[in-house]
Amino acid sequence: MNLPVQDLQASLLGWFKSNKRELPWRHPTAGWYEIFLSEIILQQTQVSQGLPYYTKFTKRFPNIASLAKATEDEVLQMWAGLGYYSRARNLLKAARKITNEFNGQFPQTMKQALSLPGVGPYSAAAVLSIAFKQPFAVVDGNVLRVLSRLLLIKDDIRQTATRKKIQQLADELLDPAHPGDFNEAVMELGATICLPQNPLCSQCPLSTFCKSFSLNEQNTLPYKSPPPAKRQVKEYVCIIRRDNQYLLRQRPHKGLLARMWEFPTIAVSAFPWDEADIRREAELMCGFPLKIKTIGPAFTHVYSHIRLEYIPVFFSATSAEEPLPAQGQWVHREEMETLAIHRAHHKIEWK
Repeated sequence: MNLPVQDLQASLLGWFKSNKRELPWRHPTAGWYEIFLSEIILQQTQVSQGLPYYTKFTKRFPNIASLAKATEDEVLQMWAGLGYYSRARNLLKAARKITNEFNGQFPQTMKQALSLPGVGPYSAAAVLSIAFKQPFAVVDGNVLRVLSRLLLIKDDIRQTATRKKIQQLADELLDPAHPGDFNEAVMELGATICLPQNPLCSQCPLSTFCKSFSLNEQNTLPYKSPPPAKRQVKEYVCIIRRDNQYLLRQRPHKGLLARMWEFPTIAVSAFPWDEADIRREAELMCGFPLKIKTIGPAFTHVYSHIRLEYIPVFFSATSAEEPLPAQGQWVHREEMETLAIHRAHHKIEWK
């Protein structure tokens, strides 16, 4: 590696001690449950976005036993808006497994930790190092960026081989005497100083060790090849009102947004459709007559691998008693706050 590792460790840990953000899972009273919960919530999520969810979860479920007793619908409702909903389902499954198979304690070996649903090498290493001082190096997006610049790694970080290489280097750099603090320090550096664009190199405790900084190449790294093109999806979203209630349906139990609630949708290959065609398709889907009130405006919502374009259509039901379509439910506006409605449909402007 050709770096003064001990000097680097000392510089980084000293900086972290003086500059780390005050976060609730870093409080002296926080235990492994708070650390575990924060790691799951913050997967692919910035601290500013995840912190309100962490606060909600710890207030509602103050320990692993209370979380294990929750229903999936409760957890999904609290998770609504955070995205990547498989994390919420796996969080609940992991809580139940910890409670039932590990006597309510986070498993103490890497193999056992990896047996928990939704817990991969990064999450397992984070909890074991931060909560239990075990010498496992973490590699997330922040660490990939910091080490790519520090060690002038120009390989594509989207490739598995590059990630394995950086994991090995992270293992070599880890301070075994302070593994949790060191892991948090590297991640904190990536989140606050070694930024994706315009890194604050003049404030960085590792600038004297950084190979890319010495060559003025910090803004070119890390290299990440373009992602695959997202699948394009177009839908009409049907907001159907009967008196003071609206029709919602629950998505299938498997697949994208499994078990989430939404307004009924009509998938189309292109916009626009004639109003008569929209109404006819909606009536076939719901099983009762409808009247269109207003249409639009259009919205876009981007998932990890899908770009969704949709147009809301506001309907009124024209008869007093309508049967419910499969997986459907009539709800009042205020009741929607208790259901896990996925984020795309929260964007709709009510008419």
